[in-house]
Amino acid sequence: MTAVVANNDGDRVLAHAARGRLEAARAQALRSVTSRSRGVRHLEGPVAYDWAARPETARRFPAIARLARGVTALGHGIDLAVARASMPARVHPAPGVRYRPVAGGRRRLEVPWPGAFDALEARWLDAR
Repeated sequence: MTAVVANNDGDRVLAHAARGRLEAARAQALRSVTSRSRGVRHLEGPVAYDWAARPETARRFPAIARLARGVTALGHGIDLAVARASMPARVHPAPGVRYRPVAGGRRRLEVPWPGAFDALEARWLDAR
C-alpha cells in the first residue's frame, strides 16, 4: 500500500506565500508531499485487548467505556475501527489468536503491557 503524507514543510510554504512568492509557495507545496510504502496487515475478525481488572479499573470503568466508544481508528487510521469496553462477570475468551505480554519476549506485538494503563494515566496527569 502506498500512502501520501505531508512532510511538515508547511511553514516554508506559508513563508513564501507571505512574501508574495506564490510560484515558490506552490513549488514548495508540491515538494512537501511524500509517498511511502507501508506493509498491509489483514486481520480476520475482531481484535480484542484483554487485561485482568483490578479494583481501580472497576472504579474507572465508566470513563474507560466512554473512551472506547470514541475510538474511530487504530494505528495509522486508514480503516474504520469500532471499540467497546466491557467488564463481564464471567470471562469468555474471544476467538482467534491470543497475544499476551511476557517479560523478556522476543516479538514486538501491539498489545498493552502490564502497567500500560497506569503509565498512560501518569502521562495524562503530568500534562494537566
